[in-house]
Amino acid sequence: MAKKKKKSFDKEKKLILVVIILAVVCVGLKLYNNEQIAKRSLVSSEKKITASGAWFRHNLYQCRPGETIITQVHSNYNNLMTSVYSSNSKIATVKRNHTLKCLGCDELTIKCKTSGKVNIVAVTKNGTKTNLPIGVKKGVNTILYAEKKYECTEGGTLSTRIYTNGAQIKSYGTGNKNIATIKRNRNNSGKKNVIYVDIACKKAGSTTLTAKSAKGTKINIPLRVNVNKGTVKFAKTSITCSPGQTVKNILVWAYGGTNPRVKSYYSEDMSIATVTASVGQPKCPNCKSIDVKCLKSGDVKLKAINGNGGQGQAYVHVDNNVGSISFDRASYTCKKGESFETVVTASYDPVVGVSTVRSYYSSDSSIADVEKSSNQVKCINCLNLLVTCKKAGNVSLTAISSRGAKKTVPLTVK
Repeated sequence: MAKKKKKSFDKEKKLILVVIILAVVCVGLKLYNNEQIAKRSLVSSEKKITASGAWFRHNLYQCRPGETIITQVHSNYNNLMTSVYSSNSKIATVKRNHTLKCLGCDELTIKCKTSGKVNIVAVTKNGTKTNLPIGVKKGVNTILYAEKKYECTEGGTLSTRIYTNGAQIKSYGTGNKNIATIKRNRNNSGKKNVIYVDIACKKAGSTTLTAKSAKGTKINIPLRVNVNKGTVKFAKTSITCSPGQTVKNILVWAYGGTNPRVKSYYSEDMSIATVTASVGQPKCPNCKSIDVKCLKSGDVKLKAINGNGGQGQAYVHVDNNVGSISFDRASYTCKKGESFETVVTASYDPVVGVSTVRSYYSSDSSIADVEKSSNQVKCINCLNLLVTCKKAGNVSLTAISSRGAKKTVPLTVK
């Protein structure tokens, strides 16, 4: 009886082991399949990226026999165009002009010969072909701008061209002269069917660019003029200071747009640093002078806004590391009536920022006085001081760095 029970127990153990092995195999196969799917997806996406072919300036052209079309073709840098040809040279021919100074693009001259339909084909390095349909038939007139739509900013100027497939350009203009105006550019080719124009963007809004050929063909192209918000600049775009220090007289100025004045300024975190107007303001209508008070360690962004909403920003780094400052001696001795020079050096940390000697003084100027020497060393973080000993006594000389480090040394006058 005991043997039967043991055999039954062994069978159950074997069955459980088989189930576990099958489960592990199934999970492994699923993970492998997912990995293969992901790889195929990645390869597919890569093929799609590299498979993108060339593109033409316009999607469709129409012309009459004997007329010429000037257009452009472009391709990606990683899949450059290798050739361009006509699918039927009896209807139309194409020639690359090699006049554009850009990689992967070219200007094309298409000559329409006889009535019919034809494709201009651009071939890229990986073999992708892009078709530009051309319809050649009698009585067709085409007039085009170089772009399908235009966008500019108030006060800006755009240069472009208008061309037809042979007919003379009769007129051109804008739908609203308050928003934009158009005039002929001086640098024109002399051809009757191609003219270069300048568009002066005057006021924010939307309008159209119009053109008409001598055959009566018209075209309207959308133009959008955006508001010129201008911008604001800080004289110091990166400020490093220590807690308790105030960086004074930072110039902020606005320019561009219709209202180039500094309207407001603020700190994004006033617990780290605050901004206030300086006591003395510059005599220019679009300038402001501000003081930045550093409160605690951290990084904060300062922002300034002009009357049009244009913005500028600066970054403040508040660091507890005030560095150090030192005299060239630990103590000094002199006689009444004598003078001597000493060098004070503030620590220099290229990561935290330059530290300079900000101030210096004597504890009793009637015994000894200290001032800046006329003989200075060529060192951005050093300063030569001239000490004049006036009468017998003991005083202390103190120097403070721009980052708040302080050092005091004794002086004995005999």
